[in-house]
Amino acid sequence: MSALGALLHLGALVPAALGTAAMCCIRGSRLAPEQAATVLMLVGMLDAMTLQLLSPVWWFALLLLGAMSLAALRRRNYRSRAAEETTSAVGLAAHVALGLVVTAGLILLMPRMTPEIALAAESVPLAPSAHAHSSAEGLPVILAVALAVGHVALAAGGIRSERAWRHRLHHAAMASSTVAMAIIVTT
Repeated sequence: MSALGALLHLGALVPAALGTAAMCCIRGSRLAPEQAATVLMLVGMLDAMTLQLLSPVWWFALLLLGAMSLAALRRRNYRSRAAEETTSAVGLAAHVALGLVVTAGLILLMPRMTPEIALAAESVPLAPSAHAHSSAEGLPVILAVALAVGHVALAAGGIRSERAWRHRLHHAAMASSTVAMAIIVTT
């Protein structure tokens, strides 16, 4: 892995760990599902970027299952609460659920760099035509980048509307982690 690749991986993992820590430091059991989802997201990112114990397809499935479970749980819970009480909570749950979906897609598209592949990639120069992609191959990357942009926009709204600094830190850290992962996928 190149120095830039390693720096981008750190640029994704460190903010994700910071955002997870900020989320887990928020007191109260009402955010336990979001906290568990954030931890799942971090573990998926750590494994996909380091040890690769599980296949990216498995992480994709687990993270999507986590997003759907969080959305279903919160939809059921929010029906019984007052509107002013749920506005912030809905935004946070939406941010975490979309973060799971975006992370799942980016993990699936992330290049797997085993030491053998990294050495071969550095020693063999690629012909200019090797970088050409058909439109069908580029579509998943375009979709992942669009989801990442949506996640960052949702996080920006959360930063602006949240009053608690831990919530704002979570939104900002996860947005920067998403940007770093999107750069890894697109380069």
